[in-house]
Amino acid sequence: MPISARLRAKFNRTARFWPARRAEPGTLPAVTVAGVMVFVYVDELGQLRVSIDLDTAHPALVERPAERGTVPLRVDVQDDTVFYEPSERAGACAWAVPGRYGSLELFADDWEGAEQAAQRRGRPLLRRHAGERHWVMTADWGHEETAAPEALPGGSSG
Repeated sequence: MPISARLRAKFNRTARFWPARRAEPGTLPAVTVAGVMVFVYVDELGQLRVSIDLDTAHPALVERPAERGTVPLRVDVQDDTVFYEPSERAGACAWAVPGRYGSLELFADDWEGAEQAAQRRGRPLLRRHAGERHWVMTADWGHEETAAPEALPGGSSG
């Protein structure tokens, strides 16, 4: 059952920011939304780090595929989807086009964008349905062909 607009509004309205506290060394700034804690901080190497803790997610967010509980998750950086765990509730699908050195260009529920990118780059198109663990390579843009390597990044979490 999809999450209602009312519950989504409540989750967003009750979000909280937790700053790092000078009196408590080692604390990190975080935002909590629907029980999910997202830490965003500058690490010791000077990198901006984002860490997402899903252990305390509100039960309405958690989906229970046969083998594991998941929270549908999409991470965008500068409008580019860099991680996508599709929602079983929504029947969502992730599309991807392999890049160089094992990277993936992800397209969250954007089959047309993925198809165009695959054609432009002369690369195969990959698909992963919600609840599936592996990417599947498609031939002729839409017909399943073969399982893709498991080591591909961008969504095969867990």
